[in-house]
Amino acid sequence: MHKHAAAGESGPREGRVHEVADTLGRRITGGVYSPGEALPTEPELASALGVGRNAVREAVKMLAGKGLLRTSRRAGTIVQPLSQWSILDNSVIAWLLENPGDRERLLDELAEMRAIIEPEAAALAAKRAKMSQVLRLWEALEAMETRPEVSEAALDADIEFHRVIFEAADSRLLLGMFHAIELLLRVNFATGMLAGSAFAENLAHHRRLAEAVQRRDADAARRLIQELAARNREDVKRARLMDSEAADH
Repeated sequence: MHKHAAAGESGPREGRVHEVADTLGRRITGGVYSPGEALPTEPELASALGVGRNAVREAVKMLAGKGLLRTSRRAGTIVQPLSQWSILDNSVIAWLLENPGDRERLLDELAEMRAIIEPEAAALAAKRAKMSQVLRLWEALEAMETRPEVSEAALDADIEFHRVIFEAADSRLLLGMFHAIELLLRVNFATGMLAGSAFAENLAHHRRLAEAVQRRDADAARRLIQELAARNREDVKRARLMDSEAADH
């Protein structure tokens, strides 16, 4: 009985902790609390957010684990400089992308990171991919080709294709970076940076990439990803230019 009760209570409590961490994380990345500044005291935060002190304490631990905060008995809970943040953490990236002042720069930096990392991941995939992973590449490509219109299903298939590339590279560190590239692809899609024509044009490129991985051609796989990343950056530039021109009119 007691075990079941404890298990039932953990859900709401964990939910409150994540809500507090999310609120504080947004405030820190949004500049409400500046680096070097102390947060309000634990009782003050608990009262302001309508939660218990334990939820605040656990949320602070979560944010400290992401590098956003440090605690000191004398100074309290202090906001860390951006250089200490776990910038590739899913939550940290998401919070930063919500800030208009950070969004464009962060997307550019994610695109740069993709251009640096994914070509080498593709080259390694061509050397190391298992047959089951090659088959998954073709399955993802087939799903993309049967949904040439820009849709969530097509995007999911596209992301699965790139995820398999990173998995086939057989590097835990590279795979750990994939979530940032996935977020870049999803944001580009959500903001209309990948128009239907651009998505359709990329299908042939993805097919050539799958062929390069299947025939173990690392140089071709590297080059094809470089071309895909460069094309994506051009699509982004065009979309921003169109948005700017529309705003001027």
